[in-house]
Amino acid sequence: MPLYRFEGKEPRIHETAYVHPTAVLIGGVTIEAGCWVAPGAVLRGDWGEIMVGPGSNIQDNVVIHARPEDRTLLAKDSHVGHGAILHGCTLEEHVLVGMGAVINDGAVIGAGCVIGAGAVIPPGMQVPPRKLLIGVPARIQRDLDENMERFFRLGTALYQTLPERYRQGLEEIPM
Repeated sequence: MPLYRFEGKEPRIHETAYVHPTAVLIGGVTIEAGCWVAPGAVLRGDWGEIMVGPGSNIQDNVVIHARPEDRTLLAKDSHVGHGAILHGCTLEEHVLVGMGAVINDGAVIGAGCVIGAGAVIPPGMQVPPRKLLIGVPARIQRDLDENMERFFRLGTALYQTLPERYRQGLEEIPM
């Protein structure tokens, strides 16, 4: 996998995490235990710091970055869908970010929230825990009920099986 040191900062990846060989990690990036980072993801910690908490998954073509001297923080069990963009934001524990969503600088997403596919979270938005957000710009639609919360936790748990499965079962096919 392409790992790059930048101005003395280099990625740190926990031994139980899995980062796909086509993902790119640059500079101040920390990937904690049990994380899974998919093909094509780019985590660029050249200016700011990126921290990915334990059990999180970063799916295909996600881009994560931060402004100079800032950070992007994904707490434990973050679930970031295909093609999402996270920039200088904070996800509290077990936030699900839908495919193609954008979360801008200074936004703080409360624990257990779900950001709908394609939603755009404006800069600085503060979201209380257990909310569903959709739209452009994103707005809180409602509280999450227990059934919806359970469904999303099952999805995250499924992704948490991938680090070991990929280490054991992924093999490149020679041309």
